Amino acid sequence: LLNLNTVVSANVAIGNDAMINITGGGNVAIGKSAMGTTAGGSIAENNTVIGSFAGLRLATGINNVFIGREAGNGINISNSNVAIGRRAISNGNDVSECVAIGHLAMESHLGNQSVAIGANALRNNGTGERNTAIGYSSMGNTTVSGDDNVAVGHNTMISLTTGTRNIAIGNLALNSAETSLNNVAIGYNALNSMTAQSNCVAIGHNALLNNQGPSNIGIGQSCFGSLIAGSNNVALGESAGNTLVSGNNNVILGDNADVDNSARTGCVIIGPSAVSPAVDNTFAVRLGGGNTLQTQLNVAGVAPAGTTSYLDVTINSTLYRILVQQP
Repeated sequence: LLNLNTVVSANVAIGNDAMINITGGGNVAIGKSAMGTTAGGSIAENNTVIGSFAGLRLATGINNVFIGREAGNGINISNSNVAIGRRAISNGNDVSECVAIGHLAMESHLGNQSVAIGANALRNNGTGERNTAIGYSSMGNTTVSGDDNVAVGHNTMISLTTGTRNIAIGNLALNSAETSLNNVAIGYNALNSMTAQSNCVAIGHNALLNNQGPSNIGIGQSCFGSLIAGSNNVALGESAGNTLVSGNNNVILGDNADVDNSARTGCVIIGPSAVSPAVDNTFAVRLGGGNTLQTQLNVAGVAPAGTTSYLDVTINSTLYRILVQQP
């Protein structure tokens, strides 16, 4: 119980060695050795600690709430933390303004102003600040030193190390990201394989599943499912762009809309099930899909000065070739 030789006010201590050396006021400690620091003259104030050995190191910190066996054991001088669950914020980490709810949540994390909700969330040692991890083991398997990340879901963003400003919502979303920056992945397995690239957006189950290229956008279930090395591509629609592997600068809009080969570059494909024409040209425009009226513009690229190129226009399956010549 509270040391009767200390001068305190408005404290409640219940349990063997609870609040034994605290001289600050406005504290509640319930449980064996709760707020039981051995440091004499500890002036912690306005803390609520419930659980055996909870808040054991708390000496000067104020406005903390620790509930659970060994909860908040990492806090000594810091303020305004909430730790609920066994060993939440417990491993010698003096952080401020954090919320950890769940068994081992933020057990060893060192970053301030972070939120971890779920068993093992943000568990390991790391200095990243302003991170939010919600879900079992979310951002919980590695040392996270990146800042301003949001991970929501079971095992979401579990490989992150120095990555910054990423958002992952959905089980296994951004699951392999380590050093990636500025990505958004929403949906089960979205952007699951990417380790280091940046500026991608994947929305939908398995969207951009195998992507390793930068600045790609895929919205729709399983869109860009085969894309690995391409960059600056956009796909909108279920399974859109699934043939593309290494092409760049393509825009593919429509369910099952696609390019005709894995390395296409600079194509615009619009319409459900529309596919870029199978010609040698790098660039192509395809409007319409299925059995609807189709218009295709196949451009052979920009010809050097003094040479010729062709503009192919296909209307209702009839090809018209137009000579294009630079002056």
